[in-house]
Parts: sequence; structure tokens; C-alpha cells
Amino acid sequence: MPLCVRCRSEQEEHVEACSRCQLPFKLPRKRRSAAGVVAVAVAAGVVLVGVGGILGVRRYVDNARSAEARAGLGRIAVLAAQAYERDHRICPPANARVPADPHAIRGQFYQSTEREWLDDPGFGCLGFEMTSPQYYQYEYTATASGYVARARGDLNGNGMLSFFELRGEVRDGKLLPGELETRDIGE
Repeated sequence: MPLCVRCRSEQEEHVEACSRCQLPFKLPRKRRSAAGVVAVAVAAGVVLVGVGGILGVRRYVDNARSAEARAGLGRIAVLAAQAYERDHRICPPANARVPADPHAIRGQFYQSTEREWLDDPGFGCLGFEMTSPQYYQYEYTATASGYVARARGDLNGNGMLSFFELRGEVRDGKLLPGELETRDIGE
């Protein structure tokens, strides 16, 4: 039999108040089954892991795609420094971007040809080419004292370009790259 918390008198089951002191009882709550609570917790966990996984995969894919631009501009920097050391001059600017049409990389790969790179005076002097399908449009401009290499890509086809830029300049007789700059811009 239950006891009243105030007067400690025994009470009958299912009464709403103590028969002696009239203190109202709190009726016991129905207990939820452990299986139901576990099922809800597991379902919530699966949803959270799924959402986190989707966001994580998206971030991973975007980082992997931007790695192409970072690696491509880094390679241009190395090749420009080697050409400067070899020829004692900066390679001339490229005549065209590769690909020439920015819509060719809008949410898709572009497969360039060897001729697009090596027949160009700038890219040809550097010896730079992309042999794998690319997500970015590459550009190389130069002056007597430095160069600017750029990569633009519309990774998901929404018209928002990811933009990477690397500048190099002659200092103390060497062609040195600066910091890689990144930003997103509209078309």
C-alpha cells in the first residue's frame, strides 16, 4: 500500500488525495516502454548521421574538386619559376583561356586537347597542360616583372564561379609565387 508523503499514513490504491491530511497525490505516470524509446533514439540517430553524412560528402567532393585548381596553379608556379631560371625571362602571356568558353566547365568536366595548351605561346613556354578532364578554366597573363595565373570553375552549374588566383613576381633574381587567393563570384 502507498504511504502519504506528509502524514505517512497508508492509503488505498488509486485515490486522488490522502484520507487523513487531504494532500493530493501525484498520480504515477505511465512508463514508456524501453523498446519505444530506443526505437525513437535510433531513428533520430540515423537521421542525424544521414544528414551529417550528406553534408560531409558534399564538402569532401567540393574540396576534391577545388584541389584541381590549387594543384594546377601550383604547377604553373613551379613551371614559371623553372622557365625563368632556364630562359632568364618570364614566359609570355597565354593567348586564350582553356577552355575558351566558360560554359564548357559549367557543372561538368571539360576534356582539353594537347594543342590547346602546347600551341599557345604562354602555356607552351611553361610546358603546362591538363591531360585529365578538368572542372576549371585556366588563364595565364604575364608582364616583364611577374605573372598572374587564374582558375575559374562552376562546380555545380549554378552560375556561381569559384575563383582562384596566384600571382608571381621577380624578387632578388628569382620568380617567386605569392599567396593563393580564392573567392566565389557571379558569372
